[in-house]
Amino acid sequence: MTSEVIVMNKRAVALAADSAVTITSWKDGRRERKYTKGANKVFELSDLKPVGVMIFDSSAVHSVPWEIVIKGYRAHIAKNGFPALADYASDLFSYIENHGQLFPHTRQDDVLKSKAIDAFFDLLVEIDRTPSVRSVTVDPVAKNAARDAVADELEAKLGQEQMPAHFPAGVVASSVDQFGDEIAGAIRKALEEKGWATREAQLIRLSFEALFKRYKRYLDHTGIVVAGYGDLEYFPRFVHFDCYGIVRGKLVADQAKSHEVTFDDGSTIQPFAMSAMVETFMLGISPDIFNRVASGITRSLQDVAEAVKAHLGAPELPEELARKIAEAESSLLDEAIQGARFDHYDPLKQAINSLPVDEMAGLAETLIMLESLKEKVTQPSESVGGAVDVAVITKSEGFVWVKRKHFFSADLNPKFFERQRQRLV
Repeated sequence: MTSEVIVMNKRAVALAADSAVTITSWKDGRRERKYTKGANKVFELSDLKPVGVMIFDSSAVHSVPWEIVIKGYRAHIAKNGFPALADYASDLFSYIENHGQLFPHTRQDDVLKSKAIDAFFDLLVEIDRTPSVRSVTVDPVAKNAARDAVADELEAKLGQEQMPAHFPAGVVASSVDQFGDEIAGAIRKALEEKGWATREAQLIRLSFEALFKRYKRYLDHTGIVVAGYGDLEYFPRFVHFDCYGIVRGKLVADQAKSHEVTFDDGSTIQPFAMSAMVETFMLGISPDIFNRVASGITRSLQDVAEAVKAHLGAPELPEELARKIAEAESSLLDEAIQGARFDHYDPLKQAINSLPVDEMAGLAETLIMLESLKEKVTQPSESVGGAVDVAVITKSEGFVWVKRKHFFSADLNPKFFERQRQRLV
């Protein structure tokens, strides 16, 4: 996991991220997690333009570290820029799609086949966990008949789901034609072990259909946040994408959210990934406690309604009283939300409007440190932690590091900085 935050006002955008990364592996059929605290998650996207990028969740795309991709893109655009910030994201994605050395089609195909096999085993588990299949424990013929029925139900269910706009309508059929024989071996072996080999062709097709229609479930996710300024923009903004890698030559990326500082909306705080402490700071109440209070209000009012109904000896609550209880529930929750906004969020936004750049950087760093501290004292994993990298982007000064860890000492490497200077001349 990770914790990242953006703080923006009309002067600048500050970016901060922790350094923790979770490495998951399997040993003897059990998942093992290891935690390291040296990951880089904040990067310049251009050597000369006021644009930066943060990443979270998966640190690689098709086993290529995002750090390599982003630094390669930085060299690719050189001194070029774009009118709008969103154009940088579009150009970055195009760069990835067309980079034949980092992402050759053979590698893309291997990843697709691997994910289709993952989808198959997921469907197989779903089939065998269905009550109608689990209830048959002795007769193998009856068990396979139950599996057949569930497989047909899954096929009908998947057939009703819409194909996401990322993929053309014929992508399932073309993938089965191209890769079906190559994944058949793994699927056939699993079905033979269960004594259920009659539905191989159907399950190959369903595996690809599930992979494409439920891609968020099977493909590796990376959050990508591009922040800063386009050439024609004078107030900062950010745009956040959920990226799922390259599928059939196309980078699958969904725009999740975006925000721009305007004349009337002069500031914002936006957390990413682990965000409980940032949201608590913003709203004055933690999200989990608010949800518990909301559930308690609903439950208490329902108990009152049941008590009133029992007292009246009525089979149903009077319509007017039922309406009043529903209105009371809505009013209580609205009051809590409005209180959090008026007493905490709005004053905080007003304060951020006037913060100087250095204090914005300090606020962003502090918010990450709060999240890290909470993880440290409440969780055994410490999945948020390590050094906090902080950068600030302004229209005039561009991307500036405020705090940055590095794997070498600056004092011992003057030639590195000379090479950087020569490259930018």
